Amino acid sequence: MRKILTVLLFVAGLTLSSFASVTDSTATVVDTSNHSMFSSDKLYAELTLASRNVFRGVSYSESPSIQPMMKWMPCKYAELGVYGFTTFTGERAGYGNQINAYITLKPFASSKSELKNISLTSDDYYYYNVSGNNNGYFAWSTEKTLHFVEARLKYDARFDFGVDYVYLANKNAKVDGIYFEAGYDLSESLNIFAGYLTDRNDLMFTNKGGWNAIGASISKKLNVCHQTSLLKVSVVANPNYENVVDLPGVGNGPVHLVGSITF
Repeated sequence: MRKILTVLLFVAGLTLSSFASVTDSTATVVDTSNHSMFSSDKLYAELTLASRNVFRGVSYSESPSIQPMMKWMPCKYAELGVYGFTTFTGERAGYGNQINAYITLKPFASSKSELKNISLTSDDYYYYNVSGNNNGYFAWSTEKTLHFVEARLKYDARFDFGVDYVYLANKNAKVDGIYFEAGYDLSESLNIFAGYLTDRNDLMFTNKGGWNAIGASISKKLNVCHQTSLLKVSVVANPNYENVVDLPGVGNGPVHLVGSITF
C-alpha cells in the first residue's frame, strides 16, 4: 500500500503544475515570501530568527532557533533548496538541530489555469542524534538511516491544502500516519490553518492520530537597516499534545506562541 501511494503521488506531481513551497502552513518558522537577504534570478537566501521551532504543533527543542535557507531555481519548472535549524544554546536534546532539503517539480508552471497552484515536493528531514554519536548523514539503508523522506502534494493559493506522506525512513520508525493540512489567507497579514494526522508518525514524534495544529499567524513587512524583513507571530494549538512522545526537549504543550523575524 505504501509503495502504491508513493507512486501515485509521484505520477500526480509529474502531470500537474505547481507553486513551490518549502514547508506547510502549520510551520511557524520557515517562510518563503518575496523578500530575502540575497536574491538573483536563480538563487535566493534568507535567515530567520525565532523564539521556538514549532512544526505541525510540536516544538523541536525548548530553545530559540536560527534558521537559514537557500534555494536554487534552475528553471521555472523546478526548485531545489536546503534549510536548517540550529538552537541558540547548541543543545541537541529535542532535535532542534536539523538539516533539511527539498526538491519541487513544476512541469506546467506556465499554465494560466488553477493547476499552476499545484506542486509535488519531496522533503528530506534529518535530525541529529541526541547523543552526538551515530550521526550517519550519508547512511540511506533502512537499517541505519536517520532520514525521513516525505512526499507532499499541495495546492497553494489563498486557500491551500496539502497531503504529506513519508515514503522512506528507518525500518524501526513508525510512519503510518498521513498528514493533511489546510490554510486560508483572511488577508495579506492574517492566515489561519489546521493540520490532521491519521495515525502514528515518528517524523512528528506523535504516536496517535488526531488534530495536531490549529492556529493563526499574523505577519507584517518591516524595513530594518534598509532591508525588507518579515515579522511573524503565530499561535498554534495542538489538541493531540498528549500523544506527543515524552523525549527530552521535545515540547508537547497544548499551545505554542512563536515570534520570528526573517531577513
